Amino acid sequence: MQLAGIYSPVSTELANVEDRMKSSLSIIGEHFSELAAHIMNFRGKRIRPVLTLLSAKMTGGIKDQHLDFAVIVELMHNATLVHDDVLDGAEMRRNVQTFNARWDNELSVLFGDYLCVTAFRLCAKVADPAANRILSESAQDMCLGELTQSWYKNRYDIAESQYLTSIERKTASLFAASCRLGTLFNNTPEKTAAKFAGFGTCFGLGFQIMDDFVDIAGTEENAGKSLGTDLGKGKITLPVIKLLATVSETERKSVIELLSSDNAEEKRSHITRLLNKHGIADYALTRAMEYARKARLYISDFEDSQAKDYMLYLTDYLVQRPIA
Repeated sequence: MQLAGIYSPVSTELANVEDRMKSSLSIIGEHFSELAAHIMNFRGKRIRPVLTLLSAKMTGGIKDQHLDFAVIVELMHNATLVHDDVLDGAEMRRNVQTFNARWDNELSVLFGDYLCVTAFRLCAKVADPAANRILSESAQDMCLGELTQSWYKNRYDIAESQYLTSIERKTASLFAASCRLGTLFNNTPEKTAAKFAGFGTCFGLGFQIMDDFVDIAGTEENAGKSLGTDLGKGKITLPVIKLLATVSETERKSVIELLSSDNAEEKRSHITRLLNKHGIADYALTRAMEYARKARLYISDFEDSQAKDYMLYLTDYLVQRPIA
């Protein structure tokens, strides 16, 4: 099922979220209105706000606060994308020119900061201590995950467990927060809320594993963004970690030499061939599928409903995204 179909149970609410997001950015002023318009043109998959809305539907219904929470998680996500594109030197995102490519790094970093602060301001307006705690803990985890990934650059001895900890913080934490925010204001027991957070965590881990594989072996046409940035910036992700652990010691030295080279396109094409040769593509997909299955288990015992069905459909989408 395509994302548009998966989103159908919350399509009306999602349109409201879009309007609220535009409104939250309208106070930026006329000088910077072009920046606000550009972020709306990014028009990503909106998976995080949809998870918030579906989680709310499953635990008692969508309240007005949940619409604000959906805006908040999307603002936070977009803030990280703007910053990531600066760090990666990416030029395209969602088939649209990145902020750093259209303007410059300085303006991009500052606008990313603005998006983040706007999210926290909106959360303060909701005036719920639990929501503020969930968002602030997620933001801290995201920063720590990015710091860890940067620390591990060009470190060819990184273990898979270290990689998973890093992506759990930088990516999965916001998915977990998105789901948990949806359980607020519905008198949801903590044990139930924790299951939704667990769903988000596992979903986020699988999502990032697939994203990292696509960055190496995917096509920019299908991905809609600049690829090869991880290899170009020395970021060691699961495909490379598994490749280095699989090849012989002699070949490992050759792979490290290749990873250290400056020819980004040659590096990416050669690494892709090695991934296919050693079955790493299957391994990455298998690991992503494992996390998709774990995510499904977290909500498997809940009462059957349309919202539950579509949460499960999202886990199918996770591992069926086009790669090449």
